[in-house]
Formats: sequence, C-alpha cells, structure tokens
Amino acid sequence: MLHDGGFIDLGNRTASLIDEIANAFQSLYQQSKLRQGNGVFDFGAFQIHI
Repeated sequence: MLHDGGFIDLGNRTASLIDEIANAFQSLYQQSKLRQGNGVFDFGAFQIHI
C-alpha cells in the first residue's frame, strides 16, 4: 500500500527480506564470491549483482 510519504508498506515482509539479504551476503562472503565481476547470484526472491 502506497502511503502519503511515498513509500510502500510491506509490513513484516521487510524485516524478513532484510534478513534473507544479509544471509545471502554472508554466504557469498564465506564462499569468497564478493568480488567485482563475479556475476549474478539468484536467491529466489532477489538477485545480487556483483
């Protein structure tokens, strides 16, 4: 739902998505894949382009 302030209220999904993104970056870090040019990593609900 768009609010007067111009943002979209995602409710609890926002916190969950932030956790998923943090976990994805942690996983990529542990695999030494956080290097420019390593490509696109698909995590289902989102992708990380490096």
